[in-house]
Amino acid sequence: MTRILVITSCTGDKATVGHPGLQLADFDDPERLKRGEGLLHDLMRPAGRMYTGQQHVRAMNGVRLLRRTLGADAVKVSILSAGYGVIDEDRLIAPYDVTFTGMSRSEARRWARQIGAADGIRKGLPGSDLVMVLLGSSYLEAMDPPLPAVPGQRIVYFAKAAERERLTSAGGVFVAAGAAESTRYGMGIIGLKGRMLELFAQAVARDGHPVVDSVCADGTGTAMAEILKREVAHL
Repeated sequence: MTRILVITSCTGDKATVGHPGLQLADFDDPERLKRGEGLLHDLMRPAGRMYTGQQHVRAMNGVRLLRRTLGADAVKVSILSAGYGVIDEDRLIAPYDVTFTGMSRSEARRWARQIGAADGIRKGLPGSDLVMVLLGSSYLEAMDPPLPAVPGQRIVYFAKAAERERLTSAGGVFVAAGAAESTRYGMGIIGLKGRMLELFAQAVARDGHPVVDSVCADGTGTAMAEILKREVAHL
């Protein structure tokens, strides 16, 4: 069975509407974080259900569809949270208001190191045949790309054109996710990468495992791009 790892990010929109929750200073102090989570206990949710931004919602739609098609254990999700670090979808978290977006470059790098963003992502890579990275530029920076693929592993980045060179420097596969794709796939930039994963999952649901195999075998990104274009044509 081919195993797929989806790396995505937290979103500003959360299920606990109207409650900003924990702040950066809370995550900077373990005791303060513990007290804050105690106060917010009734608002805590598994990470997979906490985030309600379009990228997360669309991506999780795709993950559920892939699991129905390929098997419940075929897909793992790693979420890069600007507060909690790298977490899985079942991790219980409190609402919070922390993001890498808007931080200065030096501040974002310091904070990413503190929460173990790069190491956390890398520790989750072994055991996956296909890795799909759905991170915007500030979260990519926190991850410190490119990721080191293990033998037989394909890493596919959905990103804007300016990121292509650094993402492919270690053999990663680049798939454009910019303004043109936003129009083509009928989704705003914020939710675009999640929509692209959702479209990929729809293709897998219809045509089966050969769709996944074609992406794993392709080192150029052409296979994924063609799959997405064909899927849009079916809509």
